[in-house]
Amino acid sequence: MEKLFFETSKQIFSRITSIYDFVWPTSTALWNLRWQVKGYLDANPNASTDDLLGKFVNGSKIHGTNIRRAFIEHSWNQQQEELAKFFTNQYLRFIRGMGRRGFIIIKN
Repeated sequence: MEKLFFETSKQIFSRITSIYDFVWPTSTALWNLRWQVKGYLDANPNASTDDLLGKFVNGSKIHGTNIRRAFIEHSWNQQQEELAKFFTNQYLRFIRGMGRRGFIIIKN
């Protein structure tokens, strides 16, 4: 870890690191799940929605997942764009929060 002097610098570095610690593994997991879903559907072209949910979602307590749309109909580029939007949103929320606390000055 960087040796930072100011507490504010330490907080900024920590928050940015935590954002990246979420975004990069999430991106990697999406990439790998895309590969797994494609492979499963190549081997089981008539797999139903219930088959896909049973294979990839059941047990996760996540509801409303459309595996076919997310990993077959949407391209990797589309998913990367959504991840970029998420990352940008998190980063901007963080910067605005720092501004509200007086740590940085944001001019409109």
